[in-house]
Amino acid sequence: MASPSPPSWVILGMAPRVSAELHPVPDVSLALAAPPRVTRLTVAPTVFAADPDPQARIADPCVLAADPSGLFLVLAPPSVSERPPTEARVHRGPDGVEHTIHVGRIPTPACFVLDALQNCGS
Repeated sequence: MASPSPPSWVILGMAPRVSAELHPVPDVSLALAAPPRVTRLTVAPTVFAADPDPQARIADPCVLAADPSGLFLVLAPPSVSERPPTEARVHRGPDGVEHTIHVGRIPTPACFVLDALQNCGS
């Protein structure tokens, strides 16, 4: 009886690459590299913000999980244009002088599920 073949595997880079070369089709590209090379998940700018907010909780998109069925769970920072407006607050100092400060909220990253098999142009 023949022994079963070992499972195939790849090393997946944690940071997806945003590339305008994919636009308009496809939105997701996955070029599988044979180990020990690193496979990169590449997405179009229509999927991730081209202008990530540096004040977001995360600075760069990252792959959180990959499923054998071709699904990728990805976390990405929001766009600068999506940053919530600041809120002006007035504070009176001990000397009686009013000072206005602007308080902003930290933007929340977005979660995406990318289907590489359905949207991939590998």
